Amino acid sequence: MKKGFTLIELLVVVLIIGILAAVAVPQYQRAVGKARAVEAKTVLSSYMKALHLAHLETGGEGNPSGELSIDLPESQYWDFQLEECISGNGAWGCYVIAYGKNQMQDVSISLVDDGYFKAGNYSAGFHCEGTEDNCKKVGFTKKYRDNDYLEP
Repeated sequence: MKKGFTLIELLVVVLIIGILAAVAVPQYQRAVGKARAVEAKTVLSSYMKALHLAHLETGGEGNPSGELSIDLPESQYWDFQLEECISGNGAWGCYVIAYGKNQMQDVSISLVDDGYFKAGNYSAGFHCEGTEDNCKKVGFTKKYRDNDYLEP
């Protein structure tokens, strides 16, 4: 009696492993993208809170972004910056953004606060700017306008 596996048995095992890998790899990549997006969202939220505190400390006068001495963290995947703060229509607000770099270079995540929304014409909350596929990889699936996606 021969011991060992036949060629057919080995091919079936390789086929099963291939199917499992085809399902698992995209799910893994999506999870990694979402984790990187969480890093960006956490820093953007903290920066926005600091802007609001500075605005309150100045009594609501002027633009606090020039008065902040915040060192934004270095990131392998994101460049963080303040786009602008505006006031109008009785509101004040800011727009901060994380520009993707390295593996995230085709995506940017921004945070728009309610004041910016009221003073301008932009939907409040987190936005992903990029292609639909790239934004889906970081968990943004609800289309807002061309190349701009919101969280579901």
